[in-house]
Amino acid sequence: MGGGVVRQVLGELLQTVFRKVYYVIGAGLVAVTGAFGGLDAVPQPPAAGEPVAVGEVVDCGRWTVAVTDVKTFTQLGDLHLKQDGNRWLVAIAKVTVTADRSMDNLYAMLRLPGTKGLTTVEPDRIILARDGNLIRRLHPSMTERVAFVWEQAGTEQAPTSLPVGVLCETHEDDPDPGMPEYVADTEPTAAVTVPVVAGATK
Repeated sequence: MGGGVVRQVLGELLQTVFRKVYYVIGAGLVAVTGAFGGLDAVPQPPAAGEPVAVGEVVDCGRWTVAVTDVKTFTQLGDLHLKQDGNRWLVAIAKVTVTADRSMDNLYAMLRLPGTKGLTTVEPDRIILARDGNLIRRLHPSMTERVAFVWEQAGTEQAPTSLPVGVLCETHEDDPDPGMPEYVADTEPTAAVTVPVVAGATK
């Protein structure tokens, strides 16, 4: 074997070793940084979604949603905050069931992507805006103003505007046996940024 071939083989071997060492060191730095909270300083971007205007109707197939208002409350009927000093964030939307049967998936319809300090990802409560009663299902062709309620930590600054993500669903044409025909989406179909009315009373 000639000297040139030997040098080439040794060079390739050294490059392979250096690459492995680089990846091991890099992975170690990421693990250490994450363990000490270094990665927490990098804000996560809000979930994507087609931008829509306030009050614009988003067609989700079996229902439609139009987000109209976002308000903050410190008191909201007989609901109790988990911790004093927290606030309620309430996104109000007109929801119409266009399917021929009632829908009970209200908790999957809206999210507040990128909003810090929420105690839950899903709404804490869903109530009818007209009377404050809790609601779990909507009936066909009956448009209702629905209030989706989240609790936000009082240590977070009260928002002046809020991105609201509208989640729809995906229809499976040929679902596996025992699997649902409709699957809730995990990313918003649409996103609307709504000015926040702070300290609302109703």
